[in-house]
Amino acid sequence: GTYRANPLGLAAASAVIDYIESRNLLERTRQLGAIALKRFNEIVEESKTIGDVRGLGFMIGIELVRDKKSKEPGEKIAAELRKRLFENGLLMHTCGHYGNVMRFMAPLIITKKHLDIGLEIFENEVRKLSTK
Repeated sequence: GTYRANPLGLAAASAVIDYIESRNLLERTRQLGAIALKRFNEIVEESKTIGDVRGLGFMIGIELVRDKKSKEPGEKIAAELRKRLFENGLLMHTCGHYGNVMRFMAPLIITKKHLDIGLEIFENEVRKLSTK
């Protein structure tokens, strides 16, 4: 039946939890997530197209807007940014009611080096869009 536990699924889940705990991935995610959030907030200061940054850990949303004062959703800007990021090796999804929020979701095992590379790609492409 569908209400019984699947032994293989339970064993896999148990192994994943053990892995997360043994490598202190939750604390590491808090630390690296705080670095990412800080960097995204620094990018906001110089960007004409980012209206808000929000999130926790490795679940961060970067809201793109047409105008920072009116906060009018920038769904076309988000679509263009997503395309440019992909072309430069960084995968980010759009989400939100208007499709104007870039969703940052790094894997728990990402290295600091790869996180920095991704943030640099993001910053460079946002800068290019802001001068457009």
